[in-house]
Amino acid sequence: MLFVTGWALMFPEFILKKVLGISGIFLTAQLHMLMGFLIALFLIIHLYVSTMGKSPLSNFKSIVTGWQKVH
Repeated sequence: MLFVTGWALMFPEFILKKVLGISGIFLTAQLHMLMGFLIALFLIIHLYVSTMGKSPLSNFKSIVTGWQKVH
């Protein structure tokens, strides 16, 4: 969705002029901003949760390899 709205904002002639009486460009920009915020929030939360192991870097190996060492 972020890619589609970004592409639409680069080529605004493809955006509807009005949607429910509101500017189509405004709605597209708002959706683009919301998607960017949600992706950034997703990244921050996952990076924080990944540091909650025995040490701050202990879970990163399992993130990269996909395997978790079970004791």
